[in-house]
Amino acid sequence: MQLSLAEAAKLAGISKSALFKAMKRGTVSGVRDDASGEWRIEVSELERVYPLKSAETLNVDKSTSPHSPARNVPSDWNAERHYLMARIADLESERDYMRQAYQAETEERRQITLHLAKLQPNAETSAPVQRIPWILYVIALSTVIGAGVAVWRLVVAG
Repeated sequence: MQLSLAEAAKLAGISKSALFKAMKRGTVSGVRDDASGEWRIEVSELERVYPLKSAETLNVDKSTSPHSPARNVPSDWNAERHYLMARIADLESERDYMRQAYQAETEERRQITLHLAKLQPNAETSAPVQRIPWILYVIALSTVIGAGVAVWRLVVAG
C-alpha cells in the first residue's frame, strides 16, 4: 500500500521535511506519481526505517488514559521514543553519507595532487637559475658612482 508523503510522515511520527530529506539521502525509497507529482511511499519501505505508529496511536482521543496499557508507560513517552529512534536513524544515515562524501573528496584531492605533481618539473631535470654574485653588483655600483663624481668635478672645476 502506498502512502502520500504527509500520511507516511504521520505514520512514522516525523515531519514531512524530515521524511523528504531521508528520501533525498536514499534512506527511504519513494516514487513520484506522474499524474499528480506527489511522492508515494510504500508502507513496508517506511517500516524498514522507522518504527510505525499503530492506527490506535494515530487516532488517540485526549479523554482516554494517557498511559499505554502494555507497559504502563505514558503514550507521550512512546511517541517521543519513536521520534528519537527515527532521529537517531536519520543522524546515523547522515553521518554515513558525510563519511562517504569525505572519503570521496579525500580520494579526489589525492588524485589531483598526483596529477599536479606529474605536471610540475622536477628540481633535478630543470636547469638551475643563474644568479649574479652580489659582489659584482657592488663593483658596478661603485664604478657608476665614481664616474659620476669624476664628471661632477670636471663640471664644477671646469
